[in-house]
Amino acid sequence: MAKSINDNFLVIAVKFIVRNKWEVIKYLIFATLAIITFFGDGFDTEKLSWIDLSVIVGFIAWAIFSILSDDEKRKLKQELEKLKNVSEKLNAEEEYHFETKRMCKISVEELFNQFLNLLVKRELDFSASERISVYYHNKKKDEFRIIARYSEHPEFNRTNRFRFPTKQGCIYRAWIGAIGYHFKKALPNDQDEYLEVLVEDYNMDEEIVRELRMRSRFYFAQVIKNKATERIGVIVVESENKNCFELETLRSVFDRNNELLAEFIALNKRLDPIMAINLGDNG
Repeated sequence: MAKSINDNFLVIAVKFIVRNKWEVIKYLIFATLAIITFFGDGFDTEKLSWIDLSVIVGFIAWAIFSILSDDEKRKLKQELEKLKNVSEKLNAEEEYHFETKRMCKISVEELFNQFLNLLVKRELDFSASERISVYYHNKKKDEFRIIARYSEHPEFNRTNRFRFPTKQGCIYRAWIGAIGYHFKKALPNDQDEYLEVLVEDYNMDEEIVRELRMRSRFYFAQVIKNKATERIGVIVVESENKNCFELETLRSVFDRNNELLAEFIALNKRLDPIMAINLGDNG
């Protein structure tokens, strides 16, 4: 009786081994590695190279995955495929939203420039010798960034620099001034004297001054405030003519349009990440 039971058990064991031979081989390998690792004197894990370890880890990962049944593998692959589809969808949506924001920013900039165009032509009678620019203050970077500019002169209308140090130029003089504006006319005609004024009085770099396309002899800069009376930006009018506008006229024009200017700046600030990417930073 005992022999019959033993024979039947042996038959069942052999059939199990035949049906699951790869699993049995894997477990034998794992058992062998475990025995060698923990009890073998000739197997020093500290001397293993990273390649050896990678092979072992990769083999273990493959073995664990292969233990899964076909049905479990199929379900796992289905879940992975779902995650892949979700990931691709999210990437597509992110690209779509970025492009939408980029186009929105371009539209806002064009609209802002058109507004400045109408403003200076109707209220200030600009000529090709004048230029108007709007900057907002980026608190995170502690710098000014230009968001709009207009001049009839094509060279003066170009923008080479998008970032401006906080403590330079007439922008800074208006920004820190208690009265909220800066007015300067009749800057020197002489090139050396002009250079000295901008370097000494406006803390500008000599190299930058020498590269200026527009030699402004007239400066007006006024702070732009939001509804909470927080200073958020600066508008600058400059001209090659030393006596082009009266202070009271400029103050009146920009005081009347401060609210709309603040709205434009607020909208540009919300779209600032697009500019940050273009400038190669994080805002």
